[in-house]
Amino acid sequence: MTAQVSDVFYYQDESYSLAAISDGCLFDPSRLGLEPSGVITCCWRGYVAEFSLLDTRLVLQNLYSNLYEHDNEGTDGQRQSGPEINGMLPRYPEAGEMEDEDDSVKFNEYVGFKNWYENLKYPIEYSGGLLIATDFIWELYLHMGFQPFWKYERVVELIFDKGGLIKEQDYSCQMQEIRQRVQALLDQVHELNERAKENDKLVHDSVLALEEIEKIRARWKKNGKIVDTYIKQTFGRNYSY
Repeated sequence: MTAQVSDVFYYQDESYSLAAISDGCLFDPSRLGLEPSGVITCCWRGYVAEFSLLDTRLVLQNLYSNLYEHDNEGTDGQRQSGPEINGMLPRYPEAGEMEDEDDSVKFNEYVGFKNWYENLKYPIEYSGGLLIATDFIWELYLHMGFQPFWKYERVVELIFDKGGLIKEQDYSCQMQEIRQRVQALLDQVHELNERAKENDKLVHDSVLALEEIEKIRARWKKNGKIVDTYIKQTFGRNYSY
């Protein structure tokens, strides 16, 4: 899968990537009457959401989505304009509308989305933890899926109760330790894959090779649990990576 565009969280006048969620679903577009279409390879789910804090309340600030009418055979048809959300109708700006530098950057990022909802301030009643991250380490970039939180230099945890912010803490210092532990785990996965390839070639030594692979696999599973435990101990809750 192509690398996917992350949701955004505006926090203390900075833009962060929303890198992990601890509990349930943060945002479900179907609850707003939207059925996004995945027509862009970098966003197969069909939308990008931008969140922020209104005082201490979690809100959906902006939403960029693709909606299309479908014919009876299920093929894509014409662009569909989305419904009103929180008193706002979507728009799709023309390139000429963008004048200042910041707006030009946003237009370039979201030009493929045909429904722009901006300044929604739609309240989100979420309970759980969010990890927001910035300063991505490009040496760790992987061209598939969403980039995990431990690949960023700066990570902040925000804890919400029914949409209200109850705790915020910077965990940037702990990211290096998590990166080292995860990298060790990934090295074992690579070793396992390499030994599996060798096993295909060394048929005469298949029993010994399989035994060695099983030992690596057992160590991989054990250390994988250690990494999961360390992450849970760090944050006090589960965050997938």
